[in-house]
Amino acid sequence: GLGQRTDNALTPTALDRHVHMFSISTPLVALTISLAIWPHTNEILWGWITAGAALVYAGTCYGLRRWESLRGLAYTQGAMAVVLFTLALCMWFEEETLQLAITAEALVLHLLAQRRSDKIMAAGGHVLFFVLACWLMLRLVFDYNSSGPAFDLQIAIDLLTIAAALVVSWISGNVYVKRVYFLLGYVAFAGWLVQQFDSMENLLIILLAAEATLLHLVARRWTDEALYNAAHISFIVIGGYLGNRLVQSRFGADVLINNQALADLGVTAVAVGIGLWMKNKGVRLIYLLAAHAALLLWLLRELSSLTDGQGFVTIAWGVYAIALL
Repeated sequence: GLGQRTDNALTPTALDRHVHMFSISTPLVALTISLAIWPHTNEILWGWITAGAALVYAGTCYGLRRWESLRGLAYTQGAMAVVLFTLALCMWFEEETLQLAITAEALVLHLLAQRRSDKIMAAGGHVLFFVLACWLMLRLVFDYNSSGPAFDLQIAIDLLTIAAALVVSWISGNVYVKRVYFLLGYVAFAGWLVQQFDSMENLLIILLAAEATLLHLVARRWTDEALYNAAHISFIVIGGYLGNRLVQSRFGADVLINNQALADLGVTAVAVGIGLWMKNKGVRLIYLLAAHAALLLWLLRELSSLTDGQGFVTIAWGVYAIALL
């Protein structure tokens, strides 16, 4: 049998699939049956019992890693340690506290994986962050409200989860991990901004433009073409949002100097800055042409509300054309 083999005789064929299946199924089946038999036992106690089992699996994983032929089983044991400890957290905590605990667990796994070059811990961190990403996405979509910005414990923990993803992207040595985690954090933060500031559109468009500019800066620092493309897509979305604002008529005495006008002009200026900063001549031209069109629409919207507004628009466009020459 397996127990009669010497260390040198242990080969991958000696560890059939059933060994891995028993490693996975035994604690889960035992926990399920125990919960059914003793349904009134305090969940906190079950959490400590499950955490104890996770500790046993973690110790077994550490011990098995000494043998190269048992690395596969060590990975299984390590994965189950993560699963069991996460189940323990679910029994100990609820809602916001649970999210914070899982975020901390995922971040610690990544930090340890980076320090020890451990694929088991890295995989566990990826799984937990995937769960957190789905959790956060569902809340951003289905708990959406436009009542204005607010700050509470849930919002603080959401920001900590996003920050943890960005930390992983910054410390990881794998280019694909860096890219995916940064983009997930970027998209999540953009969604958070939309949820919090939807009723304050002038501030929202400035914040989104600032975030997209930051993405450009990171893309250049990391020399990552995928991040550049994501930044371009972001500015296309912001450009569509800006265009929708510019074609809407605005009435009021405060022409040119008002919150909406200044916000839209600021975003247009950002596009000009990004365009001039681009090394690719084609991309630079696209940004500058888009900013050119936005400025013309901006002048049209702001001056059309005046008496004889069309005349003022014609004069402004003419002055602008001369300035370009």
